[in-house]
Amino acid sequence: MNILVTGGTSLLGRNFLFEAFRAYEKGEDIKLSLLGRSSGDLTFKQRVASFLSDECPISLHPSLSKMLAYFDNDEFVSYYEYNLGEDQPFDASDRAKILGTRFSHILHIASVSDFRATDEVVTKLNQVNVKGTDRMLTLCKELNVKKFIYVSSAYVCGDASGEISPDYVNLEASFKNSYEQTKLRAEVNVRQFCKENNINYLIYRPSIVSGRLIEPVLGLTYKFDIFYSCAALLLYAKKVIHNELSMEALLDVHVNIPMRAQYSNDSGLNIVPVDYVAKVMMYTIFEDVYNRSIHLVNDEETPHHLYIPLIEKAVNCSGVVRVDEEPASKTIIEKMYYRSFGKMFTPYITGKPMFFDKSNIENIALECPRVDEIGFNTLMEYARSRNFGLSKSPDDADIVPRQSAIKEMAFRLGFKLKSLLDRRSLVGVEGK
Repeated sequence: MNILVTGGTSLLGRNFLFEAFRAYEKGEDIKLSLLGRSSGDLTFKQRVASFLSDECPISLHPSLSKMLAYFDNDEFVSYYEYNLGEDQPFDASDRAKILGTRFSHILHIASVSDFRATDEVVTKLNQVNVKGTDRMLTLCKELNVKKFIYVSSAYVCGDASGEISPDYVNLEASFKNSYEQTKLRAEVNVRQFCKENNINYLIYRPSIVSGRLIEPVLGLTYKFDIFYSCAALLLYAKKVIHNELSMEALLDVHVNIPMRAQYSNDSGLNIVPVDYVAKVMMYTIFEDVYNRSIHLVNDEETPHHLYIPLIEKAVNCSGVVRVDEEPASKTIIEKMYYRSFGKMFTPYITGKPMFFDKSNIENIALECPRVDEIGFNTLMEYARSRNFGLSKSPDDADIVPRQSAIKEMAFRLGFKLKSLLDRRSLVGVEGK
């Protein structure tokens, strides 16, 4: 088995690589060809070695040196530089090497996850998520690979509610954003292309992917978006008010930020731990059953009314009040929330319950960890230890924003608060 993999440095990709090594360690003949990019002073190969060491599950610590040797051995793992958003993703040398290699599978994980609606973002989503997938399909045909695996999203169902089949497709649905729409368009292209070219396909539909909840270190993630970003937003507001405080001291100070947030009392987010997703992916690849879609989701939603107060608690804030409708007359804080972060997040927290059908993987003897109060607090504890992705390290006193769309928005919002908030009249501050 030789798998050509895109997105190997993503949160899901990293955890899949750990599962691939586990399979190798158990005696499976598995080779990997990874497509990725250099970053800063690190080559692509060095980036992989770095996170393999830093994020290695505790259960693999005894095999760490063996794992690093496996990923350093050209006989088992190859590395190729590429840019999925370009018409020609590879340079001539790497393309020649790839075309000269026999692959059993292509696993396409890479995509752009950006919920903003600007023209620039929508163009990039189409260029990478749709056209980039088309490029990988064309490459699949050129290489005569007969197994194409695509990672989509459970939320390509758009505004559907109730029980949702893993094969549900409605291109005319009302989507929450262009990300969902482009992932579905790419998914439809995968099905059509593979059927026309006699290629077996497998489509994974994960829900909102969180840090680990099976393999310690529990909660581990490097990607702090979606619900994590709610905490980041509150933490930025606190930093603006108490800029003189260190991070440790900042988290120990309680801040009340009154805000009416519209969200449903009956539904929630379907949050699935990344290690569960990676393990099921590895299992189903070996299971070798194709031409189907699989929901990689939790068995139940995490209610909004449960996790939103837990987010406040994690950053030592209070003041968010649930309302059924968006307030007509808003405070300054509420205006900024609904115009920026809330504009992207509100569609996910106001919809009806979704129940993703996962009956076609009932044979897998692996239970998805519940993201209940205990599970969600575990995710928050790890995120808190990493300052919710807002600083370079847990000991860094300054908040340095990570370069993702949501965190950039939180950064801007925080500094708008600096000029607009009268901290003495609008925000009540008291000791923890």
